[in-house]
Amino acid sequence: AARTMTERMAPHQALTDDTQNEASSGDKIYGTDDIDKVDVTPEMAEQIKAWWAKYEQYGGRNGDALPAGYLQAALNSGILTDAVEDNEFAALAKEVGVDQADENIDKYLGTDKLPITSAMWGEIAKITGSRYLEDNAEAVQSVMKYFSEAIEDVDGIKKLAGL
Repeated sequence: AARTMTERMAPHQALTDDTQNEASSGDKIYGTDDIDKVDVTPEMAEQIKAWWAKYEQYGGRNGDALPAGYLQAALNSGILTDAVEDNEFAALAKEVGVDQADENIDKYLGTDKLPITSAMWGEIAKITGSRYLEDNAEAVQSVMKYFSEAIEDVDGIKKLAGL
């Protein structure tokens, strides 16, 4: 049976929220919550830039730098594996099969199977103070301007389209 995005994002909450045990099973994990919108301070902006620089050396499953893949997954494609380090995904796919890894990637977040990916997801949540994927990505986008700069020219549009 297909799982909802909320069910798929439960491991992300576990990565980013030490109070998960207090959360009800109905809590929204994926998406945005106006109450929890991230107010990006100048200090946070600097931390986001450092986070981006730290993780852009890694490739995401979709071919983008890993932080760009995170933005793609949250704000564009909705495909969680866009935000998974490519070598980690390849090793996991070899172990459990491509389909299993692709369809259930969220179950491996926060495990030793995805150490770089899990660290990146956890660190941005700590920086923003939010457990919501989309809110975190919107905070990163507001600082890095990945999409607005990327679509200013034809090559940027092709990159976003995966061409």
